[in-house]
Amino acid sequence: MVITKNLADHIETTEIKMFESRLNAIKEIENNAMGVEVGPFDGAYAFSIKNIPGPSYNVVKGDSFSSEDTIDKILSFYKAREIPARFDLAPQ
Repeated sequence: MVITKNLADHIETTEIKMFESRLNAIKEIENNAMGVEVGPFDGAYAFSIKNIPGPSYNVVKGDSFSSEDTIDKILSFYKAREIPARFDLAPQ
Protein backbone atom coordinates (compact mmCIF):
# COMPACT_ATOMS: atom_id res chain seq x y z
CA MET A 1 0.00 0.00 0.00
CA VAL A 2 1.40 3.39 -1.01
CA ILE A 3 0.58 6.28 1.28
CA THR A 4 0.60 9.66 -0.40
CA LYS A 5 2.47 12.59 1.13
CA ASN A 6 -0.84 14.41 1.77
CA LEU A 7 -2.22 11.47 3.71
CA ALA A 8 1.05 11.07 5.64
CA ASP A 9 1.04 14.80 6.47
CA HIS A 10 -2.58 14.55 7.61
CA ILE A 11 -1.80 11.58 9.87
CA GLU A 12 1.20 13.37 11.38
CA THR A 13 -0.79 16.58 11.96
CA THR A 14 -3.58 14.60 13.60
CA GLU A 15 -1.09 12.84 15.87
CA ILE A 16 0.47 16.18 16.90
CA LYS A 17 -2.94 17.72 17.67
CA MET A 18 -3.96 14.66 19.70
CA PHE A 19 -0.69 14.71 21.64
CA GLU A 20 -1.02 18.45 22.28
CA SER A 21 -4.62 17.99 23.46
CA ARG A 22 -3.56 15.21 25.84
CA LEU A 23 -0.76 17.31 27.32
CA ASN A 24 -2.98 20.38 27.66
CA ALA A 25 -5.44 18.23 29.65
CA ILE A 26 -2.61 17.14 31.95
CA LYS A 27 -1.54 20.78 32.20
CA GLU A 28 -4.94 21.69 33.68
CA ILE A 29 -4.55 19.24 36.57
CA GLU A 30 -3.68 20.98 39.85
CA ASN A 31 -2.37 24.18 38.26
CA ASN A 32 0.09 22.37 35.98
CA ALA A 33 1.71 20.36 38.76
CA MET A 34 3.41 18.13 36.17
CA GLY A 35 5.13 21.11 34.51
CA VAL A 36 3.65 20.66 31.02
CA GLU A 37 4.83 23.04 28.32
CA VAL A 38 4.23 23.10 24.57
CA GLY A 39 6.41 25.26 22.40
CA PRO A 40 5.47 25.85 18.76
CA PHE A 41 8.50 26.51 16.52
CA ASP A 42 7.76 27.22 12.84
CA GLY A 43 5.68 24.08 12.27
CA ALA A 44 7.50 21.93 14.80
CA TYR A 45 6.17 21.42 18.32
CA ALA A 46 8.37 20.90 21.37
CA PHE A 47 6.54 19.03 24.14
CA SER A 48 7.81 18.92 27.69
CA ILE A 49 6.63 17.46 30.99
CA LYS A 50 9.11 18.37 33.70
CA ASN A 51 7.98 15.67 36.13
CA ILE A 52 8.16 12.87 33.55
CA PRO A 53 11.77 13.05 32.37
CA GLY A 54 11.61 10.13 29.90
CA PRO A 55 11.44 10.48 26.12
CA SER A 56 7.75 9.60 25.68
CA TYR A 57 6.46 13.08 26.46
CA ASN A 58 9.59 15.18 26.02
CA VAL A 59 9.78 15.15 22.27
CA VAL A 60 9.71 17.38 19.19
CA LYS A 61 7.14 16.52 16.52
CA GLY A 62 6.57 18.15 13.16
CA ASP A 63 8.51 18.71 9.98
CA SER A 64 9.89 22.25 9.96
CA PHE A 65 13.53 21.69 10.77
CA SER A 66 14.86 23.37 7.65
CA SER A 67 16.21 26.37 9.54
CA GLU A 68 19.27 26.17 11.74
CA ASP A 69 17.76 29.03 13.77
CA THR A 70 14.63 26.92 14.47
CA ILE A 71 16.73 23.98 15.64
CA ASP A 72 18.74 26.28 17.92
CA LYS A 73 15.52 27.67 19.44
CA ILE A 74 14.21 24.16 20.07
CA LEU A 75 17.48 23.06 21.66
CA SER A 76 17.40 26.17 23.89
CA PHE A 77 13.81 25.30 24.91
CA TYR A 78 14.97 21.92 26.24
CA LYS A 79 18.27 23.18 27.65
CA ALA A 80 16.37 25.76 29.76
CA ARG A 81 14.32 22.86 31.19
CA GLU A 82 17.36 20.61 31.62
CA ILE A 83 15.79 17.93 29.43
CA PRO A 84 17.55 16.31 26.45
CA ALA A 85 15.89 17.06 23.10
CA ARG A 86 14.44 14.16 21.13
CA PHE A 87 13.14 14.65 17.59
CA ASP A 88 10.45 12.40 16.07
CA LEU A 89 10.76 12.67 12.31
CA ALA A 90 8.07 11.22 10.07
CA PRO A 91 9.45 9.38 7.04
CA GLN A 92 7.37 11.20 4.45
